[in-house]
Amino acid sequence: SMQVFGGEPAPAILGVLAGEVTIIPPEGGVAKPASNGMTVAVGTRVQTSRKSTALITFVDGSTLTVQPESDVTIKHGDIGKTRSRVTVGVNVGTVWARVVKLVDAESSFSLQSNTATATVHDGLIGARQEPDNTFSCWTRAGDLWVLEPTGRAISILKPGQTDIVKAGTPSNPKAFFS
Repeated sequence: SMQVFGGEPAPAILGVLAGEVTIIPPEGGVAKPASNGMTVAVGTRVQTSRKSTALITFVDGSTLTVQPESDVTIKHGDIGKTRSRVTVGVNVGTVWARVVKLVDAESSFSLQSNTATATVHDGLIGARQEPDNTFSCWTRAGDLWVLEPTGRAISILKPGQTDIVKAGTPSNPKAFFS
């Protein structure tokens, strides 16, 4: 049975691909071991250790791979039949997102740090948040909009490009090969 959070079905299912993954539920408290296939609500934090990897599958079919030594929060998950708006906060570490194409052009999937938000309509994107607040993001498929917290566009990355956002440093999109 799906957990209900705020009257809405949980937007995602958590898969444990390797090692031990922990979660902190929306109401907070201590981190506890995640079980493979559990539903996760908006507000949940997912944390991986040095040898663990998690896969978050959203009900629209988009997926987020949380690499080792990472900590993310599902900040927003408004998912309908034709439109989906998902925001994942990258607190620290590295993630990849494979975002499905939906009918509605307003659909978006965002990877957010406290310095920038990277948003795509569909494609294959990634981001890394360093402990020093440097935020890198990249796209292999799909145009990736990099926005300041105010909503002003910093850059628009084309597939194969990356950008590094750091306070006081100008944007500099460049070619990227992973």
